[in-house]
Amino acid sequence: MTKAIKFVYIMILFLPPILVGAGEIPYHQCKFDMECMLMKCVPGKVNVCSLGRCYCVNS
Repeated sequence: MTKAIKFVYIMILFLPPILVGAGEIPYHQCKFDMECMLMKCVPGKVNVCSLGRCYCVNS
């Protein structure tokens, strides 16, 4: 039982950065859109700062 719980915690910690390139999961804190420029998105998407997080959204 405890091994399963540890596995879930590890997945929660490491899964979002893996999926950032494919989806619209935020992983960088920001105040302005300019702070998101270094974040890499999939081609056809742009960086936007919304609610204090950088997102890759359709252009």
